[in-house]
Amino acid sequence: MNQNPDNRNNNFFEGSGNQQPADQIYMPGGYQPQTPPPPVPPKTNGLAIGSLVLGILSIVCCCCCVGVNIIMGIIAIILAVVSRNSSGGKLSGMAIAGIVLGILGIIGGIISVIAMIGFYGSEDWAKYYNEFSNNGDPEKLLNDIFNDLEGRF
Repeated sequence: MNQNPDNRNNNFFEGSGNQQPADQIYMPGGYQPQTPPPPVPPKTNGLAIGSLVLGILSIVCCCCCVGVNIIMGIIAIILAVVSRNSSGGKLSGMAIAGIVLGILGIIGGIISVIAMIGFYGSEDWAKYYNEFSNNGDPEKLLNDIFNDLEGRF
């Protein structure tokens, strides 16, 4: 009597040509095992992205937009903290970078404000401003500024 109901030769050691490759598994009914679905990437938090962008802008605006970069840095820190609250208490890498860049932007803004106050409050600035407003010759003004700087260094 035939012991194999499917009429298949399951003796893999005799080289009958009915061997399956080692990486395939025979499943009854012709079904193959399913591969698991790919992992779902973590959702990016828009507030963390906004924090990072404002942190970068606060650094970039240190020299040209004095005072605005301080506001951007503060908003970057606030957005990072709010993103932590909305994501279950964990800060993402972008939120941490936003906090660090926001703090650096605030420090740069404070240094810029101090430098501007020191520059505009000096007697040299008043002298240059008066000369430029009275004469209106920017080349003469620049020559005077460079001559004064050469004498100092």
